[in-house]
Parts: sequence; C-alpha cells; structure tokens
Amino acid sequence: MSSFPILFDEFLLNNPFMSIYPTKTKNIVIRGDYSFDIDPPECDHIIDEYKLKIVIYNDFPNKLPKVFEMENKIPRHNTIFHVNPDHSLCLGSTLNILKYLKNNPDLNLFAKNFLIPYLYDTSRLLEDKTRTRYHGELSHGNKGLIEEYKELFELDHKNQVLDTIYLLTLPYQLAKEIKCSCGCGRKLKDCDFKNTIKKYKKYAAESWYQKHLENIIKRGYRWEKINLIY
Repeated sequence: MSSFPILFDEFLLNNPFMSIYPTKTKNIVIRGDYSFDIDPPECDHIIDEYKLKIVIYNDFPNKLPKVFEMENKIPRHNTIFHVNPDHSLCLGSTLNILKYLKNNPDLNLFAKNFLIPYLYDTSRLLEDKTRTRYHGELSHGNKGLIEEYKELFELDHKNQVLDTIYLLTLPYQLAKEIKCSCGCGRKLKDCDFKNTIKKYKKYAAESWYQKHLENIIKRGYRWEKINLIY
C-alpha cells in the first residue's frame, strides 16, 4: 500500500469536492460531493451529484473499495437500485472488479469503469423507475453471479461455474489432477482450461474462493463436487 497514494491523486484532482477523511484505521476514507456529467450516445444526458464515502482498504487491490451514499438519495430497500445489505453500492460482481483492479490498481479508473456507470444508471432510474439500465445489470443474488461467471470463465452451465470455483480453492498441484470443470472429461492438466484456472488464481486467494463458494451454496445452490473426481 506504500505506493497507493499515487493511485488516487488523479481521483482527488478530478473530484475537488472530495477529500481524505481522518480515520483511526490503516484504511483510507475519502468523503465528499461526487459529481458527474455524462452524455452517452443514444441515451440521456445526465448531470448529477451524490455525497459519497469511499473506503479503500489497506490491502487494496486485493480487497475492493466500498462506496456508500451518505444522504439516502438512493433507496436502500428497492432492489432495482442494487444496494448491498451493509448499504454499500453494488457496483458489479466482486471477481470481475478484482480482475480489473489487479491489472489497473487505480481509484480513478475504478470510478470511471464501475462507479460512474452505476451512478449514471441510478440517476436515470430515480427519474423514472421504468427505465432499463443503459450499462446493463446482473440479476440479483446467485443468479447474477452465475451469469457473470459464465461469461468470465467462458462456460455454459451453472455446475461448470461451481466446479471451476472449487478448483480455484485448491492448490494448483492438486487441482491439476482433478477432472477439468469445463466438461471435456480430461484432467485439468491435460486441458487448455488450466490457463483460465491459473489466470484467476492471480486475482484472489484460495481462501477467498473457498468462502465465496460456501456463500453461494448457503444461498440455496445445490452442487455435488463428486463429479470432479477423475
């Protein structure tokens, strides 16, 4: 984190009404008025402002920033606005954002690619709840995660996704001897899908994938990992 201040200098320059807020933890908290002016092709021109708190954890980018809207402008309990149970904004799937930040550990780019699209779509919905999100949206809960992971892993079925997350919980030396999760019928080490496993191991720890898999199953997805044994 020693180099991290460099990574949010541009964000603070671009957002002069936001500043670092004192905290007793090692985390960095930025608070203030966040404004944007977005005029995308073939959609509404939106100028708006939100009072936000952004928490950047000391192990960034291994742990995602959390963004909170501070004035209840965004309804907390209407599911169309995608607010998490802890009242942080749901900006997309954790794994997708982790993947991006590992390659681009920059708060300004995080805001450009995840925060602004969320706020733009939210402002449009606040004006008219019948509108669709210009930037698209995931379904809520497990369904949305599976949709996202099918795309990230380039897989077709829910069970393949869960099998893949399971492989990511294991040390590669163990995972490579197990049947590949892509459905080819071969051991992972004999399939090109091993490159996907190796790539995603760079984005999060095995313990993160383990906890993530447990949470998905707790929320009601049935899965039998026996089908992974070669």
